[in-house]
Amino acid sequence: MHADPIEFEILDDRIIIRGEDLTVDRTVYTDGRSHPEGPTTPAGHSVGWWEGRTLVVETVNVSPNLVDDQLAFHNSDQAEASSATRSVRMAVTWMLS
Repeated sequence: MHADPIEFEILDDRIIIRGEDLTVDRTVYTDGRSHPEGPTTPAGHSVGWWEGRTLVVETVNVSPNLVDDQLAFHNSDQAEASSATRSVRMAVTWMLS
């Protein structure tokens, strides 16, 4: 889950995040649902809500010890994470030679 996202698909009830080196899409449910009791999955279960232009996400039920060992980060199946992403616009200029 440390990949840089390359696509955000925003739907009425969820946001799907696709990354360049992710093996699974990450779905963030934005319809007000709560987290289920289980099971754990590689991407976990994420719910989110908007605070102005900031997307706040809570993730639980992440499978234990799936993170790359080079990061020296290990988790249990009880791990919880939260993140916030603010919308930004990026201008790209292509220079052809």
